[in-house]
Amino acid sequence: MIFARSIALLFCAASVFAQDLPTYQVVHAFGIPDNGVGRPAREASVISPIHVTGDAEGNVFVGYVNLVFRIDAQTGIYSLAAGNGSPLSTGDGGLATEAGFSQINGLAVHGDSLYIAHVAPCGIRRVDLSSGIVETVAGTGACPGSLDPDPFAGPVASTAVNPLRINVDAQGRLLFASRNRVGRIDFGSQMIELVAGEGFGDEGDGGPAVDAQLRSPSDVLADAEGNIYIAEFNGRRIRKVDAATGDISIVAGTGAEGNSGDGGPAVEANLERPVDLAIDSTGTKLYFGGLFTNTIRVVDLAAGTIDRFAGGAPGGSQLEDAPALETALFGVGLGLWVNPNDELVFTDARAHTVLKVTDQGIITRIAGRPQGADASPLGDSGPAQTASITPREVLVTPSGRVLITGVIQNRVREVKDGLMTTIAGTGAFSSTGDGGLALEASFNPGRMAADAQGVVYLHDNLSNLVRRILPDGTIDSLGTLIPANSGLAVRQDGTLLYRSQSGQHRVVVENFTDLAFPVAGTTGSPGFSGDGGPADQAQLSSPQGLAIDADNNLYICDLSNKRVRMVAGDTGIITTIAGNGMDFDVPGGSGPATGVGVGFVFDCAVDLAGNVIFTGGTAAGESAILRLDRASNTVHVIAGGPGAGVPITRVFAVDVDERGVIYVSDTGNNRILALVPSNLEGPYITGLITPASFGAGDQLAPGGWVEVYGVNLAGSTTDWSQFFNGGMAPTTIDGTSLSAGGSPSAISFVGPGQVNGQVGDGVMEGNTALQVTNALGSSNVVALSSAQRAGSLLAPPSFATADKQYVAALLDNGSAFAGPPGLIAGANFRRAKAGDVAVLYGVGFGGVTPNAPSGNIVNGTTALPNVTVTLGGQEVQVAFAGLTPGLIGLYQFNIVVPAGVSGDVLLEITVDGVTTTQVLCLAVE
Repeated sequence: MIFARSIALLFCAASVFAQDLPTYQVVHAFGIPDNGVGRPAREASVISPIHVTGDAEGNVFVGYVNLVFRIDAQTGIYSLAAGNGSPLSTGDGGLATEAGFSQINGLAVHGDSLYIAHVAPCGIRRVDLSSGIVETVAGTGACPGSLDPDPFAGPVASTAVNPLRINVDAQGRLLFASRNRVGRIDFGSQMIELVAGEGFGDEGDGGPAVDAQLRSPSDVLADAEGNIYIAEFNGRRIRKVDAATGDISIVAGTGAEGNSGDGGPAVEANLERPVDLAIDSTGTKLYFGGLFTNTIRVVDLAAGTIDRFAGGAPGGSQLEDAPALETALFGVGLGLWVNPNDELVFTDARAHTVLKVTDQGIITRIAGRPQGADASPLGDSGPAQTASITPREVLVTPSGRVLITGVIQNRVREVKDGLMTTIAGTGAFSSTGDGGLALEASFNPGRMAADAQGVVYLHDNLSNLVRRILPDGTIDSLGTLIPANSGLAVRQDGTLLYRSQSGQHRVVVENFTDLAFPVAGTTGSPGFSGDGGPADQAQLSSPQGLAIDADNNLYICDLSNKRVRMVAGDTGIITTIAGNGMDFDVPGGSGPATGVGVGFVFDCAVDLAGNVIFTGGTAAGESAILRLDRASNTVHVIAGGPGAGVPITRVFAVDVDERGVIYVSDTGNNRILALVPSNLEGPYITGLITPASFGAGDQLAPGGWVEVYGVNLAGSTTDWSQFFNGGMAPTTIDGTSLSAGGSPSAISFVGPGQVNGQVGDGVMEGNTALQVTNALGSSNVVALSSAQRAGSLLAPPSFATADKQYVAALLDNGSAFAGPPGLIAGANFRRAKAGDVAVLYGVGFGGVTPNAPSGNIVNGTTALPNVTVTLGGQEVQVAFAGLTPGLIGLYQFNIVVPAGVSGDVLLEITVDGVTTTQVLCLAVE
């Protein structure tokens, strides 16, 4: 029929193991897949953006810790520009999107070059924006120390640099700040020269900049005339190096800390640690943000005055399309850039957005989904698979609850019936609330554990106490202070709580009434010893995660010893059960448990069969998920690691549920992954989308279509052709059914890995829970957002070029497609011309008149209300807009191509006030 079986959302683990070991499908369980790449930037998951810059066309580049994304100026689409998620610097000579970047300190664009400054190793790399290739252009990789030779005079390739923020001047020379100096790189001569600074201090104003002292310069930029402006973080000033004389002077700041002086002389104002600078095209408006003020200020360089420009509204909130002076900002100062229209673009790291102030002083959001002043998490009470998360810990409780902590969001959140909800924490970065409701308490969450009585134990990194979230929803604390980085595990009867103390290289246990006493690693010094003897006499080295099995055996992630060790519950004897103490090296993906290198082990879990699931770290900074098969005493890589189809980075935690599904906290990609075993009993949903050929969206409408992906969803592969009852589609095929919002759905296709269906007309605004049922039982519940109208148009991936997605539009009574000739080999394509009737198809556009019940073949003519179609912003004639007669749930739009438009023009359809969100082109001659 009208829906082909589309690509799945999931990826398969590459390795094939022994017959008795299951393979694992790696899927996005919770969190926006791929950070929202390919979506409009306003719908992307923009978690704590730090840097921002752009090019002459207005395309915006947003930098994170080790990733850079691009926002297209024309379409608003969010795409990856650099970084594969690895925290190490790798990949020179290859594609930037496949390279690893260490901690990014700054971004700058000049022409077709994107420059990225980073540390560990220290250097500056260049991405060729035309080819996508990355190369190192400055620095040796070493970070210069205080006793190293002056790094501002020498060849670019052989001089160590430690860049902090970068900008490019009008001549294409790269400016950077480092070690109380400002340097400049001339790529023509391949030399570094000193621009300003000869040490830490305040002296030198009025004289040569190269002889002046600076206090921790945090940013540097040049105007069109070559004047250089320097933000001093600890000096709390902004200074200028005159292009003509080379002399330095103060343009803003007294040197005293504060946020005062607005409306008066800039040199008499107090500043809060300026971090980033931006300047307009006239060279008269200099913008900066203070680290703690959440205010952007502007210096009028011609008048010498300073004023507030955006943010700082008392008691305000982050508004959209409102005066910038009337809105509140929550994490600004880290990234500022003036675009070609002289509009200020900046990041709000704590509200997880990229914003813009127009020339009318109006603030608007260009990327990210807005969040509140307390960094309230997007997605609460919404579908877990599209929630914004900053995961740290993931925990499966004995009762099967899946809990997630957010290291930025300062909450404990639960996934239940496919929805994400907060169960503890206000989001504030403080430690309060004992004796009251957990939802009204505050903390910075670390490790978690849970017992069979429903008590959740949480390490609070701020108070260094173990907080308890009790079954009645209240919170309290255990009284013993514990060090940071403490792992937790609790016996299922709730009698003993184990805590790893990484800095003391030991594990202790307490019974909640007596003081804690050591159970492993009592010497207090790091080392590796004691296997085969009492655990309390052994040596550990920075132990991290802990786990306990049904026999009360205690598993220790002995991080720096690069091993998993076990303390027998009955004897207290400690042994190494995985790892040989070496860096990650598992040849062929499997090997003897104690004969392979597993690298740094952060966390571990035990399944019901006693197999141990744990994390390992590779030399390239990637994470691997390993399974110790207790029956064969072998270790297998089941996900991640070198060459993995799904890169996994900076894994903090793993856990496993009673079905053997493994949950992984992939902190480098802000998501939770699920590893679904091939031997799973019963159906399991791994992902939901609206039909892939119609945009693969994440919002349903009444009568809309959904593709359900998973494991064991059906016992056969069959479509609906044999199961119609008159004009009504089946709701069950070979024993497989799909419910949406508790009501049966029409089904068009079933297979072991996919079920396609049309949801009922009763789908309500908000969220819709979906579940598959077959002879093996009922699946987990997964939810999609739902609305009365959520339309999308047919636009298969085959109708796309490198930078454009064309809508599938029929011309000439269906004998040709609208598009560039040759778009698909062997198909008839031509560009539409004025007067042509182009026929478009879509799904999810909602109710029509007269009503046409879902699951029924449409008879007669129906109409959608209040339809507007635009091409390139020009409204066009709509000859028909309604359901396609003779089919089920397929909408049709017949539009007349107007005169006066040409090229690849953007297409938008609005039905009853709701506009399509796809970025689609119609090819017009």
